[in-house]
Amino acid sequence: MSDGFDLAAHARAMRAAGWWQDRTFDDLLESAIAAAPRKKAVVAYRKDRGLDIPARVMTYAGLGGAVAQAAGSLRALGIGRGDVIGLMLPNWWEFVVAAFAACRIGAVPNPLMPIFRERELRFMLGFAETKAILIPKSFRGHDFPGMINRLRPELPALEQVIVVDGDGPQSFGDLAHMDAEGYIRISGRSKDIVIRGGENIPVVEIEAILYRHPRVTDAAIVGYPDRRMANGPAPSLCWPTGRPLPWKTCAPGWKAAGRRGHTGPKRWRSSRRCPAMPPARSRNSC
Repeated sequence: MSDGFDLAAHARAMRAAGWWQDRTFDDLLESAIAAAPRKKAVVAYRKDRGLDIPARVMTYAGLGGAVAQAAGSLRALGIGRGDVIGLMLPNWWEFVVAAFAACRIGAVPNPLMPIFRERELRFMLGFAETKAILIPKSFRGHDFPGMINRLRPELPALEQVIVVDGDGPQSFGDLAHMDAEGYIRISGRSKDIVIRGGENIPVVEIEAILYRHPRVTDAAIVGYPDRRMANGPAPSLCWPTGRPLPWKTCAPGWKAAGRRGHTGPKRWRSSRRCPAMPPARSRNSC
């Protein structure tokens, strides 16, 4: 009880009424995907392109795939549970994907209006100890990367600046960050794949499924040569404490995610520390 307000009683009442369901945003998204995968989830228009035709239409299944790719990209940049991610994006479809991706990996999304400038951001980003921020390359004529670059010396916690170029339908696939000198670096693509038996297997989707296991703290997928199938995905699973984590404990999650068995990893390795992955282009080489 706090100042006459019974928190425990309030929680019981909210749960009894069905308002609190103890489900995460990711749980709700997965339920929607399972119930209506082909139903439209996002219909995005852009004023600068006209309102006759949507700039992007995503089904729930498509949204789930985009979220998995974005979550894997954020993980690859070192963002994880408890990290604050500033989402300084306009009302674009990329905002929806980024928000769900942040929730999936346990990060804390912090929406920031694009009208904010140095004065507001200096306090907001610093107070929240923001580790990463997603910004548009340009919006309404404003140079967002330049603005953040000017603030970097005052924001020691800010490690990643991810630039979203809203001009392209696949813009969120870019893995971009701002280096110490203020340059925007494109380090690869989130849609890297392993080709096995002529079938493209999205690496980030495998990693996203593995991340859901409560004992997996990190995962890295690399391709290995296979005489019959050409390539195969081999994950390196990392766990915090206890005994090594065998692949069989992750297999149920693979099936629950709707992935076919033959697309799953055939080799795996458990370790206390995952290898740092190079950019996606070299990552797919075997």
